[in-house]
Amino acid sequence: MSFLKKYLPRGRNPVILWSALDWGWGHLTRSWVLVTSLIRETNAQVIFAGSDWQIQWLKRRGFRGKVYKVQSAPVDYDQGVIWGIIRYLVQRHRQHIWERELCEMLVKKERVDIVLSDSKPWFYSRRACSFIISHQIWWGWHPYLRHVQWLLDTVYSNFDLVIVPDYAQYPGLAGLLSHPPETRHRLTYIGPLSRLKEVKPRAPAGLNADYVGLAILSGPPAFRNSLYEKLHGIIRRLTHTKKWVFAGIRDIPDEELKYLIRGAKFIISVAGYSTLMELYEEGFCLKNLILIPTPNQPEQEYIAHLWEKLFGCNVVCG
Repeated sequence: MSFLKKYLPRGRNPVILWSALDWGWGHLTRSWVLVTSLIRETNAQVIFAGSDWQIQWLKRRGFRGKVYKVQSAPVDYDQGVIWGIIRYLVQRHRQHIWERELCEMLVKKERVDIVLSDSKPWFYSRRACSFIISHQIWWGWHPYLRHVQWLLDTVYSNFDLVIVPDYAQYPGLAGLLSHPPETRHRLTYIGPLSRLKEVKPRAPAGLNADYVGLAILSGPPAFRNSLYEKLHGIIRRLTHTKKWVFAGIRDIPDEELKYLIRGAKFIISVAGYSTLMELYEEGFCLKNLILIPTPNQPEQEYIAHLWEKLFGCNVVCG
């Protein structure tokens, strides 16, 4: 990660405070790729602040750094993304203040050099270099979100660097969402992040050797569980469910997920950006991919239709 060298201390190993949004698996899994790379290249000491399920996920993957528990705070999109975000900010205002104070306290206590936040706009420090990972840089493509672009700009102004997990060349994988026509922020494009890139595939125990399809479920738990029930019912009526594997209801090892992706002829997936990066990096035939955007998340609808044009994916909305 050469772009970080100028921010690292000289003569000692860096201390990094890391936190990731817990609205789904993706923010944690993609930032984990960046963190493991930093540990390997700089022998950094990493401290993680997150919810209980995130901490358990990291421990299952061998993370041995210090951890601080933060209350889980999922967002509700049932009435639309804008109202969902506004309601979330109002209801969770006190918690965000507490997390800001926790961040500053840990920076001072642990002598932190870098704060790394994945899509947590309130998790930054005035005492240390603060970076945010995000692929959502510009909302100007959306008829309603374009009116709150100022909010996004205000958020990013608190960070020294915005790390964009996409290719620098437009359209990349996220199109206008990650390639603004103009910006006043310092952006660094690092390419797609995939936790599966360096793991060896391993067949899950008891896997039906004749399986043809994989359904990857992600996003908020309520939506994830609801989608599982619907897809399971549809597949049961159309074909034998033993020929399909469902991933995402529970955490499965990265090695097994890689094996399932490589062996599947067809994949149905929620259009979460982290999942899409993994499918792209694994070289799956995207014409055999069916994308389902999470309802009331326009950025997923945008990326799904972008991939439909770029790669020939199939998109199912509603």
